[in-house]
Amino acid sequence: AHRQSSHSCYSSTALIRRLSRMAATVTPSQYFYDDAASPTVIVSAGCAQTTWNGTDSDGTRGYPSVSKIECPSGSLWLRQGSNLAGAIKLVLWYGALVANERALDLPGSAFWVAGGEPLSVRTDPQRASAFYVIG
Repeated sequence: AHRQSSHSCYSSTALIRRLSRMAATVTPSQYFYDDAASPTVIVSAGCAQTTWNGTDSDGTRGYPSVSKIECPSGSLWLRQGSNLAGAIKLVLWYGALVANERALDLPGSAFWVAGGEPLSVRTDPQRASAFYVIG
């Protein structure tokens, strides 16, 4: 005969309730990356960079920092150096982008950069382009 434990820790209902309470305490609030929530907009070489400060670069216990770079046709956004801020992801919204000599021209294309790695990023001045930096 199967013996059922009277300890509530082993009850599936109690376990589900306990896990639900734990999950509710670590789940971040919903956050919208819209222009009203952005504290920083910088225009350089004809390109606009909008930045939202995050709370967790991994996005597991909060929302990550995000920058949106938008360049009209005829403008070039170029940055070179080392990624000192930790892992980031570049995601193309539209247009074209070259990251470490890898061309991205399909919307939604992504390029990951580990912390401490060198990085060279440029837009295509022949096309209007926009991308996100997440992390």
